[in-house]
Amino acid sequence: MFQKLYRLTPVLLTVTLAAGCGSGSAIRETGFIAAPAGDGYTVSFQNRGVSSEDRAKDNLFFHSARFTIDRGDLYFTLDDIVTDRKSSFERESGISSFPAAMEPDPSATTNPAGTPAPATSQPSTTGGSISRTASARGILHTFKVRPEGKTSYEARQILDELKSNK
Repeated sequence: MFQKLYRLTPVLLTVTLAAGCGSGSAIRETGFIAAPAGDGYTVSFQNRGVSSEDRAKDNLFFHSARFTIDRGDLYFTLDDIVTDRKSSFERESGISSFPAAMEPDPSATTNPAGTPAPATSQPSTTGGSISRTASARGILHTFKVRPEGKTSYEARQILDELKSNK
């Protein structure tokens, strides 16, 4: 049995690494913003390298924990968390500035304006790429001692849990 497991080790290692890369919550260095709001902060995270709402939320927690420690506090609450994901189509540079459905008809000599292409149910992706970006935002409060009656997080513990995903 050990020999079978030994032969499967490279396969298991590859599957484990692939699963970690695909579903992990890679922490990004940039994309976190904190702005004073009342007795706390509005915080948000958005980075083009993050396309999953779960990854955006993990990044928000990680950076909120770092922010808490940087302020000299130990605990934080993160309320009213909202995540979303947006997709956008970006045309490559050097491509015609006409939208794909309005490319000029090369056979048209009397009509210099673009001739609309037939409507399709799929957007054209020729000459560009679709990008998905997820973001997360919430209200952050930091504390020197654990607040009672609130769901709070120990900043160091959050950093330790999410640091391995960095």
